[in-house]
This record gives sequence, structure tokens and C-alpha cells, in this order.
Amino acid sequence: MKEILAFLPIAIVYLALKSTISPNIPLPDITLLIIFHAAHKKGATVGVLFAFALGYIEDAFTGAVLGSTSFSLIVVYLAVHLTSKRVQFTTTPMRTIGAFASSLVKGLIIFMVLRTAGLRVGYPLDAFFVAITTAITAPWILHAFGKLTAYINPHKFKDETF
Repeated sequence: MKEILAFLPIAIVYLALKSTISPNIPLPDITLLIIFHAAHKKGATVGVLFAFALGYIEDAFTGAVLGSTSFSLIVVYLAVHLTSKRVQFTTTPMRTIGAFASSLVKGLIIFMVLRTAGLRVGYPLDAFFVAITTAITAPWILHAFGKLTAYINPHKFKDETF
């Protein structure tokens, strides 16, 4: 619970900056990386609720159709959570590939939800650029998230390396 409370302000500050200062610049998707980090560290129920909440907050900040990002982050959370039972996302290449794939999946799901809702939208090319920037920065950001998690819960993660 403490971790969620630590990551929530990070996500809110990121979304405020993304929606006001740089709405057209492909920044790394910090909310996706928070969910990616939580997916292989947390249990399913808490993580799904956190993914829903972060997605809903992102929809509110960006003015998107409410629920589209929530749904995509829940799907990404479940996919990463289930994949992390077979694959370790501890190396730089795996974190990069996982973040890139997760970002593309998130963009594709949002696109499909909007098309299903009857909105005429094309698949935005900037979703690909966001996926690239997310993948490039994922190892460093996930390392920082690991350090933050270890700082918040030092007894829980004392034997793990980040």
C-alpha cells in the first residue's frame, strides 16, 4: 500500500507535465512503467485496482474517453504479471523488450476501444514513438522504481538486486 501511495504522486506530476507542457512530444510512458514495475512485484488484485486507478487518472488528465486507458493498463498489467511467472524482467534487454511490447499493446487496445465505441480514429504514429522512448528509458526508470520500492520496504526486498 505504501508503494502505491509513493507512485501515485509520481504519476500525477508526470501526467500534469505531459498534458500541459509537452502534449505533442513523445515522452516515455511513466504510468505504463509504473504498472510494468508493479506487475512483477505485486499480487493481482491490488495491481489491477491500481492499474484501473492510474488509467482513470490518465484519462482525466489527457481528456481521453474515460475508461479506455484504464482498460488498456489492466490488460497490460495482467499480461506482464502472467508473463513474469515465466520470464524474469531483471535484465536490460528484457526490460526494454517488455516495455516496448507493453507500450504497443496499450496503444493498440486504446485504438481498438475507441474504434469499437464508434469514434473514427487512425492508429497514431506517435504511439510508436512513445513506445520507442519508453523502451529506451525503461531500464533506468525501472531501476529507480526498484530503488524507491526498496527504500519504502527495506525489509521486504533486502535480498533482491535491482
